[in-house]
Amino acid sequence: MRRWFAVLAVAALSLTVVQTAAGKASTVVISGYELGFFNGSVKSKTIACKQTRRVELWERETSGAESFLGFTKTDNFGRWSIVDSDGTGGDYFAKAKPKKGKFKKSGKKFTCTEATSPIFTR
Repeated sequence: MRRWFAVLAVAALSLTVVQTAAGKASTVVISGYELGFFNGSVKSKTIACKQTRRVELWERETSGAESFLGFTKTDNFGRWSIVDSDGTGGDYFAKAKPKKGKFKKSGKKFTCTEATSPIFTR
C-alpha cells in the first residue's frame, strides 16, 4: 500500500513540474507615447521571458481591421520602444511573441507565452 502511495505521489509531482515548465506567463503594456515613440515593457517572473523578446506594434482601425506597424526587441529589463511611422492618433496594442529557449545554468527548456497589451489610445 505504501509503495502504491509513493508511486502516485511521484506521478503527481512530475505532472506539476511539467505543467510549471510548459509556459511562463508574461504581460506586455504600452506605457506611453513621447516624441514620436511608443514605449512599454514586457513583465514576467522569469527574467529570460523579458530579455530580447520580440514585441510588435499594431493599430486597430475603426473598421476593426488591424495594421502591423513594426517590431523591436526588449532590452535586458524588458523595456522596448518603437517609432510611430505615420504620426496619427488611434487605437494601438502591442504583442509580445512567444519565446522558447534553454536556461544557461541548468540547460532546462522554457517557453514564454504570447501576450497582448490592452488598447492604448493616442
